[in-house]
Amino acid sequence: MRKLLALAPLALLAAGCASSSSSSSSSSSSGAPAASSAPVPASAASTAAPSAVPSQAAPSDAPAASSPASAATSAPASTACRVGDLSAKVAAGSPGAGQRYAEIVLTNTSTSTCTIHGYGGGQLLDAAGGPVPTRFVRGSGDVPTVRLAPGAVASSLVHWTVIATGDEPADGECEPTPATLLVTPPGERASLRAAWTLGPVCGSGRLEQRAYVAGPGDAG
Repeated sequence: MRKLLALAPLALLAAGCASSSSSSSSSSSSGAPAASSAPVPASAASTAAPSAVPSQAAPSDAPAASSPASAATSAPASTACRVGDLSAKVAAGSPGAGQRYAEIVLTNTSTSTCTIHGYGGGQLLDAAGGPVPTRFVRGSGDVPTVRLAPGAVASSLVHWTVIATGDEPADGECEPTPATLLVTPPGERASLRAAWTLGPVCGSGRLEQRAYVAGPGDAG
Protein backbone atom coordinates (compact mmCIF):
# COMPACT_ATOMS: atom_id res chain seq x y z
CA MET A 1 0.00 0.00 0.00
CA ARG A 2 2.72 2.43 0.86
CA LYS A 3 4.46 1.52 -2.39
CA LEU A 4 1.43 2.47 -4.42
CA LEU A 5 1.11 5.85 -2.66
CA ALA A 6 4.69 6.62 -3.39
CA LEU A 7 4.30 5.96 -7.12
CA ALA A 8 1.17 8.13 -7.49
CA PRO A 9 2.93 11.50 -7.58
CA LEU A 10 5.31 10.26 -10.22
CA ALA A 11 2.43 9.17 -12.42
CA LEU A 12 0.70 12.55 -12.11
CA LEU A 13 3.94 14.37 -12.98
CA ALA A 14 4.43 12.25 -16.09
CA ALA A 15 0.87 12.87 -17.23
CA GLY A 16 1.26 16.62 -16.77
CA CYS A 17 4.40 16.69 -18.87
CA ALA A 18 2.77 14.70 -21.64
CA SER A 19 -0.28 17.02 -21.69
CA SER A 20 1.90 20.13 -21.84
CA SER A 21 3.94 18.78 -24.73
CA SER A 22 0.82 17.82 -26.70
CA SER A 23 -0.75 21.24 -26.15
CA SER A 24 2.39 23.04 -27.26
CA SER A 25 2.64 20.90 -30.38
CA SER A 26 -1.02 21.48 -31.25
CA SER A 27 -0.73 25.23 -30.80
CA SER A 28 2.35 25.38 -33.01
CA SER A 29 0.79 23.36 -35.84
CA SER A 30 -2.54 25.27 -35.91
CA GLY A 31 -1.13 28.86 -35.91
CA ALA A 32 -1.52 30.89 -39.18
CA PRO A 33 1.68 31.87 -40.94
CA ALA A 34 2.69 35.50 -40.52
CA ALA A 35 1.90 37.83 -43.46
CA SER A 36 4.88 38.63 -45.67
CA SER A 37 6.13 42.20 -45.46
CA ALA A 38 8.26 41.94 -48.56
CA PRO A 39 7.57 44.78 -51.15
CA VAL A 40 5.52 43.96 -54.24
CA PRO A 41 7.71 43.60 -57.33
CA ALA A 42 7.41 46.31 -60.05
CA SER A 43 6.21 43.69 -62.55
CA ALA A 44 3.23 42.95 -60.31
CA ALA A 45 2.28 46.64 -60.18
CA SER A 46 2.17 46.76 -63.98
CA THR A 47 -0.62 44.21 -64.02
CA ALA A 48 -3.02 46.64 -62.32
CA ALA A 49 -6.17 47.52 -64.30
CA PRO A 50 -5.66 50.61 -66.53
CA SER A 51 -7.45 53.79 -65.53
CA ALA A 52 -10.71 54.57 -67.36
CA VAL A 53 -10.29 56.75 -70.50
CA PRO A 54 -12.98 59.52 -70.80
CA SER A 55 -15.38 58.61 -73.56
CA GLN A 56 -15.69 61.06 -76.47
CA ALA A 57 -19.02 62.84 -76.92
CA ALA A 58 -21.16 61.54 -79.74
CA PRO A 59 -21.20 63.85 -82.78
CA SER A 60 -24.19 66.21 -82.86
CA ASP A 61 -26.81 65.83 -85.56
CA ALA A 62 -27.59 69.58 -85.48
CA PRO A 63 -26.41 71.50 -88.59
CA ALA A 64 -23.57 73.93 -88.18
CA ALA A 65 -24.51 77.59 -87.83
CA SER A 66 -24.41 79.53 -91.07
CA SER A 67 -21.57 81.97 -91.47
CA PRO A 68 -22.48 85.64 -92.14
CA ALA A 69 -21.33 85.25 -95.73
CA SER A 70 -23.64 82.31 -96.42
CA ALA A 71 -26.56 84.00 -94.64
CA ALA A 72 -26.37 87.10 -96.83
CA THR A 73 -29.16 87.55 -99.32
CA SER A 74 -28.36 87.23 -102.98
CA ALA A 75 -30.08 90.51 -103.90
CA PRO A 76 -27.98 93.63 -103.29
CA ALA A 77 -29.47 96.36 -101.14
CA SER A 78 -30.99 99.17 -103.19
CA THR A 79 -29.97 102.80 -102.72
CA ALA A 80 -31.91 106.05 -102.89
CA CYS A 81 -32.87 107.16 -106.38
CA ARG A 82 -30.82 110.08 -107.67
CA VAL A 83 -31.78 112.70 -110.24
CA GLY A 84 -29.74 110.89 -112.90
CA ASP A 85 -31.81 107.72 -112.31
CA LEU A 86 -35.19 109.36 -112.94
CA SER A 87 -37.47 111.17 -115.34
CA ALA A 88 -40.49 113.29 -114.32
CA LYS A 89 -43.87 114.27 -115.67
CA VAL A 90 -47.06 115.92 -114.39
CA ALA A 91 -50.33 114.06 -115.04
CA ALA A 92 -53.63 115.95 -114.60
CA GLY A 93 -56.24 114.63 -112.21
CA SER A 94 -60.00 115.16 -112.03
CA PRO A 95 -60.90 118.83 -111.26
CA GLY A 96 -63.40 119.92 -108.62
CA ALA A 97 -65.24 123.18 -107.91
CA GLY A 98 -62.33 125.62 -107.92
CA GLN A 99 -59.93 122.77 -107.00
CA ARG A 100 -57.31 121.06 -109.11
CA TYR A 101 -55.32 117.83 -108.71
CA ALA A 102 -52.35 116.30 -110.43
CA GLU A 103 -49.78 113.53 -109.95
CA ILE A 104 -46.05 114.15 -110.12
CA VAL A 105 -44.79 110.87 -111.60
CA LEU A 106 -41.17 109.72 -111.31
CA THR A 107 -39.91 106.86 -113.49
CA ASN A 108 -36.73 104.88 -112.82
CA THR A 109 -34.84 105.14 -116.11
CA SER A 110 -31.67 103.48 -114.80
CA THR A 111 -30.69 99.81 -114.97
CA SER A 112 -30.62 99.39 -111.17
CA THR A 113 -33.28 99.26 -108.48
CA CYS A 114 -33.48 102.31 -106.21
CA THR A 115 -35.82 103.70 -103.56
CA ILE A 116 -38.00 106.78 -103.09
CA HIS A 117 -39.02 107.96 -99.61
CA GLY A 118 -40.73 111.20 -98.67
CA TYR A 119 -42.01 114.31 -100.39
CA GLY A 120 -39.37 116.15 -102.34
CA GLY A 121 -40.40 119.56 -103.68
CA GLY A 122 -40.39 121.77 -106.74
CA GLN A 123 -40.52 125.22 -108.35
CA LEU A 124 -42.87 126.59 -111.01
CA LEU A 125 -41.35 128.52 -113.92
CA ASP A 126 -43.01 130.70 -116.56
CA ALA A 127 -42.46 130.36 -120.31
CA ALA A 128 -39.33 132.51 -120.12
CA GLY A 129 -37.84 130.33 -117.39
CA GLY A 130 -38.47 132.85 -114.61
CA PRO A 131 -39.75 131.72 -111.20
CA VAL A 132 -43.47 131.82 -110.47
CA PRO A 133 -44.71 131.98 -106.83
CA THR A 134 -44.55 128.42 -105.49
CA ARG A 135 -45.14 127.00 -102.01
CA PHE A 136 -45.01 123.25 -101.54
CA VAL A 137 -46.83 122.21 -98.35
CA ARG A 138 -46.71 118.65 -97.05
CA GLY A 139 -50.06 116.93 -96.67
CA SER A 140 -51.05 114.16 -94.28
CA GLY A 141 -50.90 110.41 -94.93
CA ASP A 142 -48.45 107.53 -94.94
CA VAL A 143 -44.82 108.00 -95.94
CA PRO A 144 -43.73 104.65 -97.40
CA THR A 145 -40.40 103.66 -98.86
CA VAL A 146 -41.02 102.84 -102.52
CA ARG A 147 -38.72 100.32 -104.20
CA LEU A 148 -38.37 101.18 -107.88
CA ALA A 149 -37.12 98.52 -110.25
CA PRO A 150 -35.91 99.71 -113.65
CA GLY A 151 -38.94 101.13 -115.52
CA ALA A 152 -41.14 101.30 -112.38
CA VAL A 153 -42.88 104.51 -111.29
CA ALA A 154 -43.77 106.37 -108.11
CA SER A 155 -46.21 109.25 -107.81
CA SER A 156 -47.04 112.15 -105.50
CA LEU A 157 -50.50 113.73 -105.45
CA VAL A 158 -50.63 117.54 -105.46
CA HIS A 159 -53.67 119.77 -104.89
CA TRP A 160 -54.22 123.51 -105.40
CA THR A 161 -56.94 126.06 -105.88
CA VAL A 162 -57.81 128.26 -108.86
CA ILE A 163 -59.79 130.70 -106.71
CA ALA A 164 -58.03 134.00 -105.99
CA THR A 165 -57.17 134.51 -102.35
CA GLY A 166 -55.78 137.40 -100.32
CA ASP A 167 -54.69 140.33 -102.50
CA GLU A 168 -54.73 138.30 -105.74
CA PRO A 169 -56.86 139.89 -108.49
CA ALA A 170 -60.37 138.48 -108.75
CA ASP A 171 -60.48 139.14 -112.50
CA GLY A 172 -58.01 137.51 -114.89
CA GLU A 173 -55.15 135.32 -113.72
CA CYS A 174 -54.56 135.15 -109.98
CA GLU A 175 -50.85 134.33 -110.58
CA PRO A 176 -48.66 134.06 -113.68
CA THR A 177 -49.26 130.93 -115.72
CA PRO A 178 -46.47 128.37 -115.30
CA ALA A 179 -45.01 126.43 -118.22
CA THR A 180 -42.60 124.18 -116.34
CA LEU A 181 -42.35 122.50 -112.97
CA LEU A 182 -38.88 121.79 -111.62
CA VAL A 183 -39.33 118.52 -109.71
CA THR A 184 -36.94 117.84 -106.85
CA PRO A 185 -37.00 114.14 -105.82
CA PRO A 186 -36.87 113.26 -102.10
CA GLY A 187 -33.39 113.63 -100.64
CA GLU A 188 -32.06 115.51 -103.69
CA ARG A 189 -31.16 119.13 -104.38
CA ALA A 190 -30.99 118.96 -108.16
CA SER A 191 -34.24 118.97 -110.15
CA LEU A 192 -35.92 117.42 -113.18
CA ARG A 193 -37.96 119.42 -115.67
CA ALA A 194 -41.59 118.53 -116.34
CA ALA A 195 -44.09 120.39 -118.55
CA TRP A 196 -46.90 122.20 -116.70
CA THR A 197 -50.10 122.70 -118.73
CA LEU A 198 -52.59 123.04 -115.86
CA GLY A 199 -52.91 126.83 -115.62
CA PRO A 200 -52.24 129.23 -112.75
CA VAL A 201 -51.86 128.13 -109.12
CA CYS A 202 -53.76 130.55 -106.88
CA GLY A 203 -53.17 131.06 -103.18
CA SER A 204 -49.66 132.40 -103.88
CA GLY A 205 -48.68 129.19 -105.64
CA ARG A 206 -49.65 126.88 -102.75
CA LEU A 207 -49.34 123.22 -103.71
CA GLU A 208 -50.34 120.67 -101.08
CA GLN A 209 -48.31 117.52 -101.71
CA ARG A 210 -48.64 113.92 -100.51
CA ALA A 211 -45.63 111.63 -100.03
CA TYR A 212 -44.58 109.46 -102.98
CA VAL A 213 -46.25 106.08 -103.27
CA ALA A 214 -45.81 103.17 -105.66
CA GLY A 215 -47.55 103.34 -109.02
CA PRO A 216 -48.80 106.15 -111.25
CA GLY A 217 -51.64 107.20 -108.94
CA ASP A 218 -55.20 108.05 -109.99
CA ALA A 219 -54.05 110.74 -112.39
CA GLY A 220 -51.19 108.76 -113.94
